[in-house]
Amino acid sequence: MERRKSLYAQALENRPVDPNYDLESFRARVLARVRQDHPDALQNPRKNEMYLRNAAALVDPEAAWSVVDSIVRDMLGYGPLQEFVYPDRPEQEGITEIIVYAPDRVRIEKNGSLSMTGARFMDEKHLLTTVQKIVLSCGRRISETEPIVDAYMPENGARVLANLPYGPRLGWMTIRQFPKRFSLEELTENGTITSEVVSFLKQAIRKKYSVVFSGAMNAGKTTLMNACLSLVPEEDDMLVYEDVPELQPEHRNTRFILSRPKRFGAGKSFLEEVSQEQLLRSRADRIVMGECRGKETYYVLQNMCLGTPAMTSVHADSAVDACLYRLPSLLVESEEGRALGYTQCLTRVMLAVDLIVHVAMLEGVKERRVVQVAEVLRKIAPGGLAPDPHVIFEWDSQSKKLLPVSEPRLFAEKRKVWT
Repeated sequence: MERRKSLYAQALENRPVDPNYDLESFRARVLARVRQDHPDALQNPRKNEMYLRNAAALVDPEAAWSVVDSIVRDMLGYGPLQEFVYPDRPEQEGITEIIVYAPDRVRIEKNGSLSMTGARFMDEKHLLTTVQKIVLSCGRRISETEPIVDAYMPENGARVLANLPYGPRLGWMTIRQFPKRFSLEELTENGTITSEVVSFLKQAIRKKYSVVFSGAMNAGKTTLMNACLSLVPEEDDMLVYEDVPELQPEHRNTRFILSRPKRFGAGKSFLEEVSQEQLLRSRADRIVMGECRGKETYYVLQNMCLGTPAMTSVHADSAVDACLYRLPSLLVESEEGRALGYTQCLTRVMLAVDLIVHVAMLEGVKERRVVQVAEVLRKIAPGGLAPDPHVIFEWDSQSKKLLPVSEPRLFAEKRKVWT
């Protein structure tokens, strides 16, 4: 819906900007007037946007619309990024990522493609002030003692990764916005996954097999896993662990737990770290880990080995790469994994993981597709049992389809530890 403007503001829209205009002085006068006339407007600026625009225009009737707009956007908290975070025109909708490289360089991702925008910060100070406001809105702070922050916006769930400059280079920031939750039916209709694979996954998940979703950054792992949560039986007690809330299961019997880094609290006190490996000790019928990045992988797979089915995601080049290299490498990042050794970590992957679904962004067309589905079987290796990834669905580049390439053997060969 387009932003409504007052008639007075419309009259100022085409007024040229004076390059010598004292923007900081204007900003101070606008804030002083708002604090005097309507201080509550600053507590919830988005609901009072129209008042703020009219107040700024009345403080200086000669100010150009672009100057008024810049001041109000700063008061709203997002500065030049306001139109991308909260779009007010149809062409601004559907943006999935905002990347700030420098005060005069902002790019956005839409439909899988990056493009440069005309958004500009006044200078480095303006950029850093905006970064600090956004981080504060996430309930975090960014400073020299905590120069990198990974958080989420409570208002819309967008993920914020900000870096304060602690060296000779400028800081940067990315805001990753998540589209609406896609259902499996929608993903099937747009070609991301086939109905045959959905039927196979439905059978596997309902039989309590563990599934790992692999792929590169921004390939669609979380989107697909989010949709596949609908295959979990409603009666299951599900426990969801994440660093940043991205998953949106619709089950009533769902508990959510967020990890938390160690950081300053009130005064000089510390808020103790809450890590994912500490959290993976609760009883549940099914565990869902947003993403395995480090030593928490050991505890996720340990729960799988003990009979608790799980779903998680991991960065990898292929389903085979995730099974034989990426997951074992993540296991040895924990103290327990190092004590086991790499060979035993391979055995742990074989015992824990049942299916790996690999997602990729197709080059050229910029479309996300399931390109490989592999079941993790077992084989005898020199050091004992080892995982044997067996590909059952694979993307065919000639027909541009996901085709079955072998008969699944998972249900007949893999042992079960549940009733």
